[in-house]
Amino acid sequence: MAYNVRTMVLGVILLLSGATASGQTILYVDSSATGPGHDGSSWCTAFTELHEALAVVTAGSIIRVADGVYRADPTGLADPREATFALSSGVTIEGGYAGCGAPDPDQRDIEQNETILSGDLLANDPDIDDYRGCCNSTFAPGCPDETCAAAVCAEQSLCCDIQWQTSCAELAADLCSTLCDSKDDNAYHVVTASGTDETAVLDGAIVMAGFANVGNIPSDQNVGAGMYMIGGSP
Repeated sequence: MAYNVRTMVLGVILLLSGATASGQTILYVDSSATGPGHDGSSWCTAFTELHEALAVVTAGSIIRVADGVYRADPTGLADPREATFALSSGVTIEGGYAGCGAPDPDQRDIEQNETILSGDLLANDPDIDDYRGCCNSTFAPGCPDETCAAAVCAEQSLCCDIQWQTSCAELAADLCSTLCDSKDDNAYHVVTASGTDETAVLDGAIVMAGFANVGNIPSDQNVGAGMYMIGGSP
């Protein structure tokens, strides 16, 4: 079964959510950074993509990420869907910052300043409201998409002959995901953390839109849409 994951990653290591230990390097990431220049040294000269910071970060460093949507880089991959944000031991990623242009760029509120790590590599998924509209449990006769509605009725006739119920909407979401919005170009794994230890930290981020959908038996491409991990404990 494929999974489309939206997960809030909450911080539990208070030391790493507070003051920075002496000597630690801080890199900044902000999709709205104005520059000039983007070397990650401050909020307004921040890297605009998280993968840029991950490419140069060293153990013992902290990456602070402002609100925005960030996608992994598929450049150079034979299969672009293998793009992922790989966690590393000794590296902390902290989301939820206000960032460049805010009265206090270092203000951190993970609910107000949503840092989203998305598997929607081509940025072509509809937003969540559009997706719900495709297979809405209260819409009569069910799905406004006629092809989707027909697929549901063929599978479970009571949805059309008797009453469209929540179970019908759930069936529609499963049957019609490629009709409502295609995720077949989304990343298999938004985040990977194999081989990491407890010094690899992802704190205050939303992980969503991974799509591990290849094959019917367990494999590395049909599990772990949000985070894929073997032998790791971040």
